[in-house]
Amino acid sequence: MDALSARARDDRANRRYEQVVGDLRKFTTEEYEFLQPIYEEMLWASRPRPSLLDIGCGVGVQAVAAARCGFHVVGVDHSHTALMAARHLAALTDVTVRLVLADARWLPFARSARFDVVQCLGNVLLLQRNLAEAQVLLETAVSNLGTAGWLLLGWRDYQSSHGWSPRTDTIEYRVTVHESFSTLRLRSSGHADEPFEHCFELLRLPHGWLIEQGARLGVRQSAAIRTNGGFNYSLLRSTR
Repeated sequence: MDALSARARDDRANRRYEQVVGDLRKFTTEEYEFLQPIYEEMLWASRPRPSLLDIGCGVGVQAVAAARCGFHVVGVDHSHTALMAARHLAALTDVTVRLVLADARWLPFARSARFDVVQCLGNVLLLQRNLAEAQVLLETAVSNLGTAGWLLLGWRDYQSSHGWSPRTDTIEYRVTVHESFSTLRLRSSGHADEPFEHCFELLRLPHGWLIEQGARLGVRQSAAIRTNGGFNYSLLRSTR
């Protein structure tokens, strides 16, 4: 795929994201209000102005929330269009976020550039093609953690009756659950300004997989999984 085609694909993906979440600034404020107590727990135990790496930051919702809480934030994403949207959102919110274009699995940071906190939220972990790729992503996240650093992971629950649903009435969705993945189909209703239909697959993490992989990599769960509107969060801490 050439650069222009990739850029057009990214543009469409970001417009669809905004259709799904609705008012982006309102969504960012809601994320900030939910994540603030989690961030404050990590801020309390870290040095002043701690660093935070947001892997797969997308349009910057959680990166901006972290910056508002006082972190020095670096956001990484493979989509140039998403990073442009993140830069715009940071400017609207009057915070500074350093944005880097890179593949989340192979980050361009020196081994000495360790972070106090690494977060990987949204569907980044579930959008890997298989468990082997998810494991590589998790290894990358842990390898960028500093001594006694924090790892915040998040993913959406599309399967339970109390799980995720679109935030606007212009989107219809259907989930089909398979053994190792779920299929999510999104379709805009007749009220949408830009009609679309999209289907993608999300990994289903085996029960206990995260704790097992964390123990192997030297991070242990510090807080029980918290839920927020279909999001699951797990806070882990490095034992190194």
